Amino acid sequence: MKNLTLILGLIIGICCLIAVTATAEEEYYTWIDENGVTNYAERNPEGVLATFVSQNGSFSQRTRNNTRHDGRPQFTAPNAAESSGNSLLSNPRGPDPDALVSEQAALMAAERAGIQRQNCEIGKSNLAQLKAFSRLRVTDEKGENRILTEDEKEARADVARQTIRDNCTS
Repeated sequence: MKNLTLILGLIIGICCLIAVTATAEEEYYTWIDENGVTNYAERNPEGVLATFVSQNGSFSQRTRNNTRHDGRPQFTAPNAAESSGNSLLSNPRGPDPDALVSEQAALMAAERAGIQRQNCEIGKSNLAQLKAFSRLRVTDEKGENRILTEDEKEARADVARQTIRDNCTS
């Protein structure tokens, strides 16, 4: 009897978890900042034209004045002025695939630029540390701490220089 109660409780728990998960809707805002980095947030950011995305695939651009006090969007139908500027809404045959591909390519280019900026900063930081400190302690593959030799430092400096050349182009 105990086993039957335990199994029944487990089944009910799993059903409740599935029901809660199925009704939870993933909603977020996305925008590209002035540095070309794609950002995501649960709340609409202040003073930025962000795109609201929901689990059902609907999306729309909203500014702060189109949100309720809790940061969630007001669900209103787009007016003619909004839909005339959006090729996805104004095309009765559906979205333009070329426009979607161009938009995705721009997002990917912005994301890559952000990654390159990060790699540039990492390369500069690594090279600066290799130059600034005469003794650098590292943990080897055995988990033991040791000091880098001059040859190892120079090899790592060469890698850092190449990282800088590859990523600090602009």
